[in-house]
Amino acid sequence: MRTFIFPNVVIEAGAMGLPQVVTDINGANEIIVEGVNGTIVPSKDANALYDAMKRMLDAGYRDILAKNARKWIASRYEQGFVHKCLYDFYDTCL
Repeated sequence: MRTFIFPNVVIEAGAMGLPQVVTDINGANEIIVEGVNGTIVPSKDANALYDAMKRMLDAGYRDILAKNARKWIASRYEQGFVHKCLYDFYDTCL
């Protein structure tokens, strides 16, 4: 059985309309779409992280991501579904 863990911070930040820089790992890379609502960087790549953070200094780029962030999350992550997945995961841990 494969368990999916939702990165709550990524969902919550997106719900608040915040653009994000995330690592290319399961969960985060399923929520963030490169150049749409955030930026994805490879794991353990300091140069890519630096470049992504530098791109966020561009207000135009950052505003586009921010504008898309909330509507992207709202259209894909209904709270009840996310809670059910978390409860199911916790049940498997107990």
